[in-house]
Amino acid sequence: MTDTATPREVAAIPADVVPAVTAASNRLTQLDLLRGLVMVVMAIDHVAFFVAKRHPGEYWGVPLPEYPSAIAFFTRAITHLSAPGFFLLMGAGMALFRESRGGLGWTQGRIARYFVTRGLLLVLINQFIENPAWITGFLVANPEAFWPAIAGPVGAFTGGVLFGVLTALGLSMVIAGLVSALPSAALLATGLGAMVASQVLTPDAAQAMVQFNPLVRLINVPGVTGFVFVIYAVLPWLGVTLCGMALGRLARNKPASFVRIATGTGAALLVLFLVMRVGDGFGNHHSVPGPTVIDFLNVTKYPPSLTFLSLTLGINLMLLGVLPHLPTTWRRVLDGYGRSPMFFYLAHIWLFMLIGLPFRNGTGYGVLYLVWVVGVVPLYFACKRYTAFKLAKPKESYW
Repeated sequence: MTDTATPREVAAIPADVVPAVTAASNRLTQLDLLRGLVMVVMAIDHVAFFVAKRHPGEYWGVPLPEYPSAIAFFTRAITHLSAPGFFLLMGAGMALFRESRGGLGWTQGRIARYFVTRGLLLVLINQFIENPAWITGFLVANPEAFWPAIAGPVGAFTGGVLFGVLTALGLSMVIAGLVSALPSAALLATGLGAMVASQVLTPDAAQAMVQFNPLVRLINVPGVTGFVFVIYAVLPWLGVTLCGMALGRLARNKPASFVRIATGTGAALLVLFLVMRVGDGFGNHHSVPGPTVIDFLNVTKYPPSLTFLSLTLGINLMLLGVLPHLPTTWRRVLDGYGRSPMFFYLAHIWLFMLIGLPFRNGTGYGVLYLVWVVGVVPLYFACKRYTAFKLAKPKESYW
Protein backbone atom coordinates (compact mmCIF):
# COMPACT_ATOMS: atom_id res chain seq x y z
CA MET A 1 0.00 0.00 0.00
CA THR A 2 1.47 3.37 -1.01
CA ASP A 3 1.57 6.45 1.16
CA THR A 4 -0.61 9.16 -0.34
CA ALA A 5 -0.75 12.78 0.66
CA THR A 6 -3.48 13.73 3.08
CA PRO A 7 -5.92 16.57 2.29
CA ARG A 8 -3.89 19.02 4.36
CA GLU A 9 -0.54 18.28 2.73
CA VAL A 10 0.47 21.21 0.59
CA ALA A 11 3.66 22.45 -1.01
CA ALA A 12 5.61 25.23 0.66
CA ILE A 13 7.27 26.81 -2.38
CA PRO A 14 6.61 27.55 -6.04
CA ALA A 15 7.46 23.94 -6.74
CA ASP A 16 5.48 20.90 -5.71
CA VAL A 17 8.64 19.19 -4.54
CA VAL A 18 8.59 19.79 -0.78
CA PRO A 19 5.14 18.93 0.54
CA ALA A 20 4.40 20.44 3.91
CA VAL A 21 3.37 18.28 6.80
CA THR A 22 -0.20 17.53 7.67
CA ALA A 23 -1.65 20.32 9.76
CA ALA A 24 -4.27 18.93 12.05
CA SER A 25 -4.86 22.33 13.57
CA ASN A 26 -5.06 25.79 12.04
CA ARG A 27 -1.62 26.83 13.22
CA LEU A 28 -0.10 26.48 9.72
CA THR A 29 -2.96 28.15 7.87
CA GLN A 30 -1.05 31.43 7.83
CA LEU A 31 1.73 29.87 5.76
CA ASP A 32 -0.76 28.44 3.26
CA LEU A 33 -2.50 31.78 2.83
CA LEU A 34 0.71 33.75 2.43
CA ARG A 35 1.90 31.31 -0.22
CA GLY A 36 -1.30 31.75 -2.20
CA LEU A 37 -1.12 35.53 -1.95
CA VAL A 38 2.47 35.88 -3.13
CA MET A 39 1.74 33.58 -6.07
CA VAL A 40 -1.16 35.69 -7.30
CA VAL A 41 0.79 38.91 -6.78
CA MET A 42 3.76 37.42 -8.64
CA ALA A 43 1.55 36.96 -11.69
CA ILE A 44 1.20 40.75 -12.01
CA ASP A 45 4.92 41.04 -12.61
CA HIS A 46 4.91 38.37 -15.29
CA VAL A 47 1.93 39.86 -17.12
CA ALA A 48 3.90 43.10 -17.07
CA PHE A 49 6.77 41.34 -18.85
CA PHE A 50 4.92 39.18 -21.36
CA VAL A 51 1.97 41.42 -22.22
CA ALA A 52 2.64 45.03 -21.25
CA LYS A 53 6.41 44.92 -21.92
CA ARG A 54 6.89 47.02 -18.77
CA HIS A 55 9.38 45.29 -16.50
CA PRO A 56 12.02 47.31 -14.64
CA GLY A 57 14.99 45.64 -12.96
CA GLU A 58 16.74 46.89 -9.83
CA TYR A 59 20.33 45.73 -10.32
CA TRP A 60 23.45 46.57 -8.37
CA GLY A 61 25.94 48.80 -10.15
CA VAL A 62 23.52 50.46 -12.56
CA PRO A 63 20.97 53.24 -11.88
CA LEU A 64 17.65 52.25 -10.41
CA PRO A 65 14.61 52.58 -12.71
CA GLU A 66 12.93 55.98 -12.89
CA TYR A 67 9.19 55.45 -12.77
CA PRO A 68 6.99 57.78 -14.84
CA SER A 69 3.92 57.34 -12.63
CA ALA A 70 2.69 55.99 -9.32
CA ILE A 71 0.91 53.08 -11.02
CA ALA A 72 4.14 52.10 -12.77
CA PHE A 73 5.96 51.98 -9.44
CA PHE A 74 3.14 50.22 -7.59
CA THR A 75 2.88 47.53 -10.26
CA ARG A 76 6.53 46.67 -9.79
CA ALA A 77 6.87 47.29 -6.05
CA ILE A 78 3.92 45.15 -4.94
CA THR A 79 5.46 42.13 -6.66
CA HIS A 80 8.68 42.49 -4.67
CA LEU A 81 6.91 40.57 -1.90
CA SER A 82 6.87 37.39 -3.95
CA ALA A 83 10.49 36.21 -4.16
CA PRO A 84 11.27 36.73 -0.45
CA GLY A 85 7.97 35.05 0.38
CA PHE A 86 8.82 32.04 -1.77
CA PHE A 87 12.24 31.49 -0.23
CA LEU A 88 10.96 32.06 3.30
CA LEU A 89 8.10 29.61 2.81
CA MET A 90 10.35 27.07 1.15
CA GLY A 91 12.56 27.07 4.21
CA ALA A 92 9.55 26.74 6.49
CA GLY A 93 8.23 23.86 4.42
CA MET A 94 11.59 22.11 4.51
CA ALA A 95 11.71 22.31 8.30
CA LEU A 96 8.18 20.97 8.63
CA PHE A 97 8.85 18.23 6.10
CA ARG A 98 12.00 17.14 7.93
CA GLU A 99 10.15 16.84 11.23
CA SER A 100 7.27 14.98 9.61
CA ARG A 101 9.47 12.45 7.85
CA GLY A 102 11.69 12.06 10.88
CA GLY A 103 8.58 10.97 12.74
CA LEU A 104 8.02 8.32 10.08
CA GLY A 105 11.50 6.90 10.62
CA TRP A 106 13.38 8.59 7.79
CA THR A 107 17.09 8.97 8.47
CA GLN A 108 18.87 12.30 8.10
CA GLY A 109 20.61 10.92 5.03
CA ARG A 110 17.33 10.03 3.36
CA ILE A 111 15.88 13.45 4.12
CA ALA A 112 18.97 15.17 2.74
CA ARG A 113 18.83 13.07 -0.45
CA TYR A 114 15.21 14.03 -0.88
CA PHE A 115 16.03 17.74 -0.72
CA VAL A 116 19.06 17.40 -3.00
CA THR A 117 17.15 15.56 -5.72
CA ARG A 118 14.18 17.95 -5.54
CA GLY A 119 16.48 20.94 -5.60
CA LEU A 120 18.34 19.72 -8.66
CA LEU A 121 14.99 19.00 -10.30
CA LEU A 122 14.10 22.66 -9.86
CA VAL A 123 17.29 23.69 -11.64
CA LEU A 124 16.42 21.43 -14.57
CA ILE A 125 12.87 22.75 -14.71
CA ASN A 126 14.23 26.29 -14.81
CA GLN A 127 16.43 25.53 -17.80
CA PHE A 128 14.27 23.20 -19.86
CA ILE A 129 10.64 24.04 -19.07
CA GLU A 130 10.54 27.61 -17.77
CA ASN A 131 13.28 29.39 -19.73
CA PRO A 132 11.91 28.61 -23.21
CA ALA A 133 8.85 30.67 -22.30
CA TRP A 134 10.91 33.65 -21.12
CA ILE A 135 13.19 33.59 -24.14
CA THR A 136 10.29 33.18 -26.56
CA GLY A 137 8.43 36.07 -24.97
CA PHE A 138 11.49 38.26 -25.32
CA LEU A 139 12.45 37.28 -28.86
CA VAL A 140 9.00 37.72 -30.43
CA ALA A 141 8.52 41.18 -28.93
CA ASN A 142 9.57 44.46 -30.45
CA PRO A 143 12.82 45.14 -28.56
CA GLU A 144 12.07 48.86 -28.56
CA ALA A 145 8.76 48.24 -26.80
CA PHE A 146 10.29 47.13 -23.51
CA TRP A 147 10.41 49.71 -20.75
CA PRO A 148 13.12 49.86 -19.67
CA ALA A 149 15.36 47.72 -21.89
CA ILE A 150 15.97 44.22 -20.52
CA ALA A 151 19.49 44.48 -19.14
CA GLY A 152 21.66 43.97 -16.11
CA PRO A 153 25.24 44.93 -15.32
CA VAL A 154 27.40 44.79 -18.48
CA GLY A 155 24.45 45.25 -20.82
CA ALA A 156 21.49 43.64 -22.51
CA PHE A 157 20.77 39.92 -22.64
CA THR A 158 20.13 38.70 -26.18
CA GLY A 159 19.75 34.99 -25.48
CA GLY A 160 21.63 32.12 -23.89
CA VAL A 161 21.57 30.53 -20.44
CA LEU A 162 19.28 32.23 -17.94
CA PHE A 163 19.51 31.48 -14.22
CA GLY A 164 16.26 32.62 -12.65
CA VAL A 165 14.36 32.14 -9.43
CA LEU A 166 13.89 28.38 -9.78
CA THR A 167 17.64 27.83 -10.01
CA ALA A 168 18.19 29.89 -6.86
CA LEU A 169 15.37 28.04 -5.12
CA GLY A 170 16.76 24.69 -6.18
CA LEU A 171 20.35 25.36 -5.16
CA SER A 172 19.17 26.89 -1.88
CA MET A 173 17.16 23.74 -1.25
CA VAL A 174 20.19 21.55 -1.92
CA ILE A 175 22.42 23.48 0.47
CA ALA A 176 19.77 24.00 3.14
CA GLY A 177 18.81 20.34 2.94
CA LEU A 178 22.35 19.32 3.76
CA VAL A 179 22.37 21.44 6.94
CA SER A 180 18.73 20.95 7.93
CA ALA A 181 19.71 19.11 11.11
CA LEU A 182 21.36 22.20 12.60
CA PRO A 183 19.72 23.81 15.63
CA SER A 184 17.29 26.63 14.92
CA ALA A 185 19.64 29.23 16.36
CA ALA A 186 22.42 28.07 14.04
CA LEU A 187 20.12 28.15 11.01
CA LEU A 188 18.96 31.65 11.89
CA ALA A 189 22.48 32.94 12.53
CA THR A 190 23.80 31.40 9.32
CA GLY A 191 20.89 32.78 7.34
CA LEU A 192 21.34 36.29 8.66
CA GLY A 193 25.08 35.99 8.10
CA ALA A 194 24.53 35.02 4.46
CA MET A 195 22.36 38.08 3.87
CA VAL A 196 24.87 40.41 5.50
CA ALA A 197 27.73 38.75 3.60
CA SER A 198 25.90 39.34 0.34
CA GLN A 199 25.58 43.02 1.17
CA VAL A 200 29.27 43.31 2.03
CA LEU A 201 30.55 41.27 -0.93
CA THR A 202 28.49 42.95 -3.64
CA PRO A 203 30.86 45.03 -5.82
CA ASP A 204 30.47 48.79 -6.10
CA ALA A 205 29.20 50.55 -9.20
CA ALA A 206 32.73 51.04 -10.53
CA GLN A 207 32.82 47.30 -11.28
CA ALA A 208 29.47 47.11 -13.06
CA MET A 209 31.12 46.45 -16.43
CA VAL A 210 33.48 43.74 -15.17
CA GLN A 211 32.97 40.35 -16.82
CA PHE A 212 32.74 38.32 -13.63
CA ASN A 213 33.14 34.57 -13.80
CA PRO A 214 29.67 32.96 -14.22
CA LEU A 215 30.17 31.06 -10.95
CA VAL A 216 30.82 34.33 -9.12
CA ARG A 217 27.65 35.71 -10.67
CA LEU A 218 25.67 32.68 -9.57
CA ILE A 219 26.90 33.03 -6.01
CA ASN A 220 26.33 36.75 -5.45
CA VAL A 221 26.85 39.05 -8.45
CA PRO A 222 23.85 39.02 -10.82
CA GLY A 223 24.34 40.19 -14.37
CA VAL A 224 25.45 39.20 -17.85
CA THR A 225 28.72 37.49 -18.74
CA GLY A 226 28.79 36.37 -22.36
CA PHE A 227 25.74 34.20 -22.98
CA VAL A 228 25.06 33.69 -19.25
CA PHE A 229 22.55 35.90 -17.43
CA VAL A 230 22.19 35.37 -13.68
CA ILE A 231 19.16 37.11 -12.19
CA TYR A 232 18.89 35.46 -8.77
CA ALA A 233 22.23 34.90 -7.03
CA VAL A 234 22.21 32.13 -4.46
CA LEU A 235 23.95 33.58 -1.39
CA PRO A 236 21.34 36.09 -0.14
CA TRP A 237 18.39 33.89 -1.04
CA LEU A 238 19.95 30.92 0.73
CA GLY A 239 20.02 33.19 3.77
CA VAL A 240 16.28 33.78 3.48
CA THR A 241 15.70 30.03 3.11
CA LEU A 242 17.64 29.22 6.28
CA CYS A 243 15.70 31.85 8.21
CA GLY A 244 12.54 30.28 6.82
CA MET A 245 13.58 26.94 8.28
CA ALA A 246 13.81 28.57 11.69
CA LEU A 247 10.36 30.07 11.06
CA GLY A 248 8.94 26.65 10.22
CA ARG A 249 10.26 25.18 13.45
CA LEU A 250 8.75 28.07 15.36
CA ALA A 251 5.37 27.43 13.73
CA ARG A 252 5.50 23.78 14.73
CA ASN A 253 7.01 24.05 18.20
CA LYS A 254 5.34 27.22 19.47
CA PRO A 255 1.99 27.44 17.69
CA ALA A 256 0.41 29.61 20.37
CA SER A 257 3.02 32.35 20.03
CA PHE A 258 4.04 31.83 16.40
CA VAL A 259 2.00 34.65 14.89
CA ARG A 260 2.87 37.09 17.67
CA ILE A 261 6.60 36.42 17.28
CA ALA A 262 6.42 36.51 13.48
CA THR A 263 4.51 39.78 13.30
CA GLY A 264 6.70 41.34 15.98
CA THR A 265 9.76 40.37 13.97
CA GLY A 266 8.12 41.81 10.87
CA ALA A 267 7.51 45.12 12.61
CA ALA A 268 11.13 45.20 13.79
CA LEU A 269 12.33 44.58 10.23
CA LEU A 270 10.25 47.48 8.95
CA VAL A 271 11.80 49.74 11.58
CA LEU A 272 15.22 48.47 10.51
CA PHE A 273 14.37 49.33 6.91
CA LEU A 274 13.50 52.89 7.90
CA VAL A 275 16.72 53.27 9.89
CA MET A 276 18.91 51.96 7.07
CA ARG A 277 17.12 53.91 4.35
CA VAL A 278 17.14 57.18 6.29
CA GLY A 279 20.80 56.60 7.14
CA ASP A 280 21.43 56.03 3.43
CA GLY A 281 24.56 54.03 4.17
CA PHE A 282 25.12 50.38 5.02
CA GLY A 283 22.28 48.16 3.83
CA ASN A 284 21.80 50.11 0.60
CA HIS A 285 23.29 49.20 -2.76
CA HIS A 286 21.87 52.48 -4.07
CA SER A 287 21.49 55.77 -2.22
CA VAL A 288 18.09 57.42 -2.05
CA PRO A 289 18.08 59.27 -5.40
CA GLY A 290 15.53 61.95 -4.60
CA PRO A 291 12.97 63.38 -2.16
CA THR A 292 9.85 61.42 -3.19
CA VAL A 293 8.25 58.41 -1.56
CA ILE A 294 9.01 56.40 -4.70
CA ASP A 295 12.68 57.33 -4.40
CA PHE A 296 12.69 56.21 -0.78
CA LEU A 297 11.03 52.85 -1.47
CA ASN A 298 12.92 52.10 -4.68
CA VAL A 299 15.56 49.60 -3.51
CA THR A 300 17.91 47.05 -5.06
CA LYS A 301 16.64 43.53 -5.72
CA TYR A 302 19.50 41.92 -7.69
CA PRO A 303 21.12 40.94 -5.39
CA PRO A 304 18.68 41.95 -2.65
CA SER A 305 20.06 44.67 -0.45
CA LEU A 306 19.42 44.54 3.28
CA THR A 307 16.94 47.36 2.80
CA PHE A 308 15.07 45.29 0.21
CA LEU A 309 15.05 42.22 2.45
CA SER A 310 14.04 44.05 5.62
CA LEU A 311 11.17 45.78 3.81
CA THR A 312 9.79 42.75 1.97
CA LEU A 313 10.36 40.15 4.66
CA GLY A 314 8.91 42.55 7.22
CA ILE A 315 5.71 42.89 5.21
CA ASN A 316 5.53 39.13 4.57
CA LEU A 317 5.81 38.39 8.27
CA MET A 318 3.22 41.01 9.13
CA LEU A 319 0.84 39.42 6.62
CA LEU A 320 0.96 36.19 8.61
CA GLY A 321 -1.09 38.00 11.23
CA VAL A 322 -3.46 39.68 8.77
CA LEU A 323 -4.43 37.00 6.25
CA PRO A 324 -6.28 34.66 8.65
CA HIS A 325 -8.73 37.51 9.31
CA LEU A 326 -9.80 37.82 5.68
CA PRO A 327 -13.35 36.76 4.78
CA THR A 328 -13.74 33.01 4.41
CA THR A 329 -14.21 33.18 0.64
CA TRP A 330 -10.94 35.02 0.13
CA ARG A 331 -9.10 32.60 2.38
CA ARG A 332 -10.44 29.66 0.40
CA VAL A 333 -9.29 31.25 -2.84
CA LEU A 334 -5.77 31.90 -1.56
CA ASP A 335 -5.58 28.39 -0.15
CA GLY A 336 -6.67 27.01 -3.52
CA TYR A 337 -3.78 28.69 -5.26
CA GLY A 338 -1.31 27.89 -2.50
CA ARG A 339 -1.74 24.12 -2.68
CA SER A 340 -0.36 23.77 -6.21
CA PRO A 341 2.41 26.34 -6.44
CA MET A 342 4.64 24.67 -9.01
CA PHE A 343 1.71 23.88 -11.26
CA PHE A 344 0.52 27.47 -10.99
CA TYR A 345 4.00 28.83 -11.57
CA LEU A 346 4.68 26.97 -14.79
CA ALA A 347 1.10 27.22 -16.06
CA HIS A 348 0.89 30.97 -15.57
CA ILE A 349 4.30 31.56 -17.20
CA TRP A 350 3.27 29.75 -20.38
CA LEU A 351 -0.28 31.11 -20.33
CA PHE A 352 0.80 34.74 -20.15
CA MET A 353 3.59 34.18 -22.66
CA LEU A 354 1.05 32.89 -25.17
CA ILE A 355 -1.40 35.70 -24.41
CA GLY A 356 1.42 38.19 -24.89
CA LEU A 357 2.40 37.00 -28.38
CA PRO A 358 0.03 39.38 -30.22
CA PHE A 359 1.12 42.33 -28.06
CA ARG A 360 4.53 42.86 -29.66
CA ASN A 361 4.50 46.55 -28.76
CA GLY A 362 3.15 46.17 -25.23
CA THR A 363 0.04 47.60 -23.58
CA GLY A 364 -1.01 50.09 -20.96
CA TYR A 365 -1.60 49.27 -17.32
CA GLY A 366 -5.35 48.87 -17.76
CA VAL A 367 -4.88 45.98 -20.16
CA LEU A 368 -2.14 44.58 -17.94
CA TYR A 369 -4.46 44.23 -14.96
CA LEU A 370 -7.35 43.00 -17.10
CA VAL A 371 -5.19 40.20 -18.51
CA TRP A 372 -3.99 39.40 -14.99
CA VAL A 373 -7.56 38.87 -13.75
CA VAL A 374 -8.63 36.98 -16.87
CA GLY A 375 -5.64 34.67 -16.46
CA VAL A 376 -5.59 33.94 -12.74
CA VAL A 377 -9.32 33.12 -12.48
CA PRO A 378 -9.23 29.98 -14.67
CA LEU A 379 -5.88 29.06 -13.14
CA TYR A 380 -7.63 28.83 -9.77
CA PHE A 381 -9.88 26.05 -11.04
CA ALA A 382 -6.96 24.37 -12.77
CA CYS A 383 -5.04 24.44 -9.48
CA LYS A 384 -7.96 22.80 -7.69
CA ARG A 385 -8.02 19.99 -10.25
CA TYR A 386 -4.28 19.54 -10.04
CA THR A 387 -4.40 19.43 -6.24
CA ALA A 388 -6.92 16.60 -6.36
CA PHE A 389 -4.67 14.75 -8.81
CA LYS A 390 -1.58 15.33 -6.67
CA LEU A 391 -3.18 14.17 -3.42
CA ALA A 392 -3.74 10.73 -4.92
CA LYS A 393 -0.03 10.28 -5.59
CA PRO A 394 2.59 8.77 -3.24
CA LYS A 395 4.29 11.23 -0.92
CA GLU A 396 7.60 10.91 -2.75
CA SER A 397 6.05 11.39 -6.19
CA TYR A 398 7.64 14.06 -8.38
CA TRP A 399 4.14 15.30 -9.11
